[in-house]
Amino acid sequence: MPASRPERDGSPAARRRPALRVALLGRFELTVDGVRRDIGKGARRIVALLALNRDGLSRKSAAALLRPHLEPGSARGSLRMELGRLRSRAPAGLIEDDGTDLRLAPHVTVDVEEVEALAASVAGKTAPLPDMTVIERLSQELLPDWDDDWVESERTGFRNLTLNALDEYARALAERGHRDAVLAITRRVLRREPLRESTVAVLVEMFLAQGNQAEVASVYLDLRARMKKEMGIEPSLQLRALVARVLERR
Repeated sequence: MPASRPERDGSPAARRRPALRVALLGRFELTVDGVRRDIGKGARRIVALLALNRDGLSRKSAAALLRPHLEPGSARGSLRMELGRLRSRAPAGLIEDDGTDLRLAPHVTVDVEEVEALAASVAGKTAPLPDMTVIERLSQELLPDWDDDWVESERTGFRNLTLNALDEYARALAERGHRDAVLAITRRVLRREPLRESTVAVLVEMFLAQGNQAEVASVYLDLRARMKKEMGIEPSLQLRALVARVLERR
């Protein structure tokens, strides 16, 4: 079944259709016209999987991802059962299913896609400066309490995307003299990734520009001690070169 085309805004079909939204950041939530809808654990996993694969998945692939511990036939049977429960609990128009492939309907909004667009606006230097909403949204985790293998993989990719965007946002803020906002961002990032050199580099560059050599030495030496203790390695050559002149004077 080809993906249906979203009706133009204001058309009768668009006016009748409820607003469906899937949230995956912080926790799973499905809302219909802003009201939360409980669809059960198995159905939540189907919806989340399709929300992260907007081009759709074959039933075979979806079953293998959702039930990797089962034999293929049993996994597909489990998926059929969960799809039946989903149809009985979920709003109409949420899932498109032609018997072979599954996909989330194109009119359903997904918060992950919104944050990905926000990250792209940061990379393109079109995000507002400064804006705590940007920082808050880029600081969210993808389904943090779920331990499925496919979720772990998606979470890692999403985390890398958002942490890179936070680094870029902090650097842009530093260039405009927003020191407090930079410190707020880098603290958040380093709480999640204490050995993240690119974030420390943002701080080092800002402190160097301000002439705060003691701050440069402090943040670098703290990172160096952590890396040696936890990984037995030194910071990168690039970061060491950045702080070399300051450390030579100590």
